[in-house]
Amino acid sequence: MRTHRKGLLEVGFASLCFGLIGLFGKEAFQAGLSIGQLLTIRFGLAALVLGFFLFVLKRNELVLPKKEFLISAGLGVFGYTVFASLYFVAIDGVSIALAALLLYTYPFWTVLFNAVLGERLRKEQWFGLAGASAGLIFLLWGQIEVQSLWAIGAGILSAITYSLFVIISGRTLREVSSAGSGFWIILFATIGLALLHRPDFSAMPSWSASTWGIIFAIALIGTVIPLVLIQSGLQKLTSTQTALLCMLEPVMAALAGMIWLGEALSLRQILGAVLVLGSLWLTQRSHSSTLAPPAGSTEA
Repeated sequence: MRTHRKGLLEVGFASLCFGLIGLFGKEAFQAGLSIGQLLTIRFGLAALVLGFFLFVLKRNELVLPKKEFLISAGLGVFGYTVFASLYFVAIDGVSIALAALLLYTYPFWTVLFNAVLGERLRKEQWFGLAGASAGLIFLLWGQIEVQSLWAIGAGILSAITYSLFVIISGRTLREVSSAGSGFWIILFATIGLALLHRPDFSAMPSWSASTWGIIFAIALIGTVIPLVLIQSGLQKLTSTQTALLCMLEPVMAALAGMIWLGEALSLRQILGAVLVLGSLWLTQRSHSSTLAPPAGSTEA
C-alpha cells in the first residue's frame, strides 16, 4: 500500500506540474516564440538539465539495457514528438477549450486499449471515470470554435498517441531508472521535434531574461520533473490508474490561471473541479480499501 500511495503522490505532483504548462506556454507565445521554437527548446533544455544531473550524481542510471533504450527512444520520437505536435495542430484549428476536451479523452482510450490487453476496470473506477469526465466538461466547456475538421482529428489522435505512450511506458519500463528512461525519452523527443519543425533560433540572442526564465520554467517544472515522476508512478500503478489520476491536470491548470492570472472561475467550473476531485478520490479510496491489511495484522 505504501508503494501505491507513493505512486499516487508522484503522479499527482506530476499533474500539478503539467497543469502549469498552459500558463508558461501562454507567456512564451506572448514573448514571440513560435510553436516549433518553444517545443524544441523546451525539450532540449530539459534534456540538458536532466542529463547534467544524472551525469554528475547518478551516471549509472544513464545506461539502459538495449531493449529499454530503444523503447525510450521510440517513445520520444513517436510518442512525445507526435503527441505534442498534434495537440498544437488542434489548438491552431479549434478553440483551446475543445482541444483540451479532445486531449482528455485519452483515459477512455487507455481503458479501451488495456481492455483489449486483458485489463478490466472495477465498478468504482467506471464511476470515477464517468464522474471525472463529466466534471471536465463542466470545467473546460467554453467557446467552441472549429476552423478545420483535420484539427478535430489531430486532437483525437493526440489523445490516442498519449494513451499509447502511457500504456507502453507502464508495461515496458518498470525495471529501469525512471530518470534514466525519462532522459532518453526527452532527448529523442528533442531530436524528433527539431527535425519535424526545423525552428529558426536566429533571434535567440535578443530574447530577454524574462523570456529565458519562462523557457527554463517550462523545461524544468513542465517537463523534467513531471515526466520523471510519471515514469516512476507508472512503475507503481497501472496505466489505467495513472491515466485517471492525470485528469487532475486541467483542474490544476484552472487553479493556476485563477491564482497567477487572476482568471475568475464560474460556478459551473468550480462544480466541475469539485466533481473531478471527488470522483478521483472515490476511485483511489476504494482501491486503498481493497489493499488494507486484515484486522490484527501489521503493515510491513
